[in-house]
Amino acid sequence: MINEEIIYNYVCNHKNIKENEIIDMIYYDSPVAITKEQIKSILNHLVNTNRLTLQENHGNKKYSANI
Repeated sequence: MINEEIIYNYVCNHKNIKENEIIDMIYYDSPVAITKEQIKSILNHLVNTNRLTLQENHGNKKYSANI
């Protein structure tokens, strides 16, 4: 199963990335079955634990890593 460390590293490697772009990258690159809702849930968890920052502007969401 893909874990939050892998998703966190995706965001670290793609600074200030749009939500739909990171979800699509992980969804299509993942060697295991994972839904887009599961990815979104993990992203939200990472934001809640202050590992990622979510910036929202007129409905556009972007993520960046808190290093």
